[in-house]
Amino acid sequence: MDENSTIQSSRRPLYGRIVEYIMEQIRTGAFSFDTPICTEADLMQRFGVSRITVRHALSQLESQGILTRKRGVGSFVNPDIYQNQEPQPSPQAARTGPGHVVAFVVPFNIARTGLMATYQEATNYLNALGYFTSVYISAENGDNRGRFILQRLTQMDISGIAYYPYTDDIHLDTLNELMFSGKPVVLMDLPSRYPYFASVTSDNLGGERELVRHLTALGHRRIAFLSGIPITARETLGDRYSGYILGLSDAGIRPDASLVITDMTPARRALPPQNPQSMASAITDLREKGVTAIVCEHDEIAYYVLQSCRELGLRVPEDISVCGFDDDEWAAMISDKHITTIAQDWSAIGRTVAQLLYEGMEAPLAHHAPVVVPTRFVEGTTTGPVPRHKA
Repeated sequence: MDENSTIQSSRRPLYGRIVEYIMEQIRTGAFSFDTPICTEADLMQRFGVSRITVRHALSQLESQGILTRKRGVGSFVNPDIYQNQEPQPSPQAARTGPGHVVAFVVPFNIARTGLMATYQEATNYLNALGYFTSVYISAENGDNRGRFILQRLTQMDISGIAYYPYTDDIHLDTLNELMFSGKPVVLMDLPSRYPYFASVTSDNLGGERELVRHLTALGHRRIAFLSGIPITARETLGDRYSGYILGLSDAGIRPDASLVITDMTPARRALPPQNPQSMASAITDLREKGVTAIVCEHDEIAYYVLQSCRELGLRVPEDISVCGFDDDEWAAMISDKHITTIAQDWSAIGRTVAQLLYEGMEAPLAHHAPVVVPTRFVEGTTTGPVPRHKA
């Protein structure tokens, strides 16, 4: 930074520096529309300012429609920020010239997920071969943002696409247009139903089955299943649900449909405990049905289950056991807990995706069997023996 820039920075109001910082984090994808941005306390500590100054900055961004605030939850990036962004070639793409960039299209911010390790491993592999990567966040939530980005990519001179669909709708017509023009496509976290598409997934069924076996070995027989979207929306979620059912069957337990909740959306998770639609209310209902353990679609939902249990005065794992899936940042977000979970091999996924993309540059249309990457059981501190009075 030159002297003039330093002088201008020092003269900028403190709240203006905070605004500039948040906007830069949004541009780089560090903040997502579906999780709160850093807390007021974080910003106070980072910039050495008062809470009033921080709130002034946040209020300015809210008035501009960049942030939205949910009482008792925090400030979120407005989803429209993502909807209005046009896919653009990355600076690396401009430096390397046409045809040397691989696009990763994902439905959410990967900054706080294991997918960051996947992306980094794929980037390292492709960089060594003279290719660079760029990430596009589709922020899909039942809309066609993913299709829009893919259609724009058909007009750009790129080498290949790694696509993580939000649901089983992979926008086949647009992917076909990419493939038929010689641009390989690799599906991530979704086994392909079309053998000419390569795909890479984790062993979701086997991993979930192992979690349930762990719980039944501890004596649990009333085990609930929680997800944020319908089981039929994604084949990988269907695999996790199937693992849950088979795990119960392995222990001779008949599944109970009333213990399966598949609409634990972010909006519902954000509701106050006294709201009858809140996660806390759902957990109370499950407890009344004799539930002693909960397995969750992923670690993020498990994290919110732990928070709700704390609000209800339930001890984990003494009163109720909780499991997640993924072993990402959410698994260790609570300082005194680590969620019992299933670890995906994020690096192996990234390396495999990169290899398939590179091979596809020579022959984009070839027969592929879905690649399933093994998972690993991680015993944390959120599972324990069934409470004695429930045994």
